[in-house]
Parts: sequence; C-alpha cells; structure tokens
Amino acid sequence: MAANRYEYYERLLAVSRDGDWTGWCRFFLTGVKAQAERNHDKAAAILALYERMKRQVAGLTRSQFAIHALDWIFAKPIFKSSDFVASAGIPAPTAKCILRCAAGGRVVAHPRAWWRAPGGGAGVPCAAGHHRRPGGVLSLPSLERPKAGRSRPPPVGIKQSGKATFA
Repeated sequence: MAANRYEYYERLLAVSRDGDWTGWCRFFLTGVKAQAERNHDKAAAILALYERMKRQVAGLTRSQFAIHALDWIFAKPIFKSSDFVASAGIPAPTAKCILRCAAGGRVVAHPRAWWRAPGGGAGVPCAAGHHRRPGGVLSLPSLERPKAGRSRPPPVGIKQSGKATFA
C-alpha cells in the first residue's frame, strides 16, 4: 500500500465523503490480488529452487542423507551449524561433511558473507578436495535479500529473468 499511499487516502476519503465503498473495495482487492500473485511467484520460485538444489546437494555430498539434510535446511534457512549437527537426525561426522560440501558448493554460506568472498562463493566445491570449515551461523544465500544499496551476484539456483527471482 505504501506505493499507492495517495490513492489509498483518496479512496478512504471518498468512502466517508461520497459513500464510495465500491471504489474502495475495488482498490483494496486489486492490492490483495497483486500481493497474492507476488506471493505465488515467490512460492513457485522456492519450490523450483528446492528441486534444483536436491540434485545439486546429492551431487556435492554423494550422501544417502542429502535430501534429508536439504529438507532440514529449507525448514530452517538460517541456522547454527551445531544445531544442524545436533538435530538433523544425521550421524555427526556425516552431518559435518554435508555442511562442508554444502558450503563449498555455495549451497549454504555465512549470512551475507558470500557478497565479500572472491567470485561470490563461500569456498571451493567438495570435488576439488578443499573445504572451508563451516561454523557459526549459516544460511541459504539463495533466499537472502540484499541490504539496501548493495548488489549481489545471481543466487545459486534462481534465474535472474522472468518472475522466478527474489529482489
């Protein structure tokens, strides 16, 4: 409604001044419909991201727990690595390895830190044999919003065209 503040107040005034409930309802429901469409597009983009990340995480980790780990991360997209290890229901050594692989493949990162990392990544993919030690708070960078005035590279798994973007 902030983008249409002037019309919002004009429509409210028209209700009290002229009894124009139809105009107010039309304006309000148009806003509700537009917001519902934006929410639908975001939900569809999250589902598409999840499907792409299932393949990515399975390929990075080569673990039978890959999808279970991704489900846990999507349920709590900002989390402590220690919480993941303790409560994901995955053996601790495997959980730690999954986090290292996920950080190396840019699936998870320290919040907002991936903007500062060379090449926009949070490490080197597992296949190269190099891992950053994951620790502290991690998040799904694909779902983060940038701070005002900051630009960011395209999120992992989301195309920057069409409606399937988070801006």
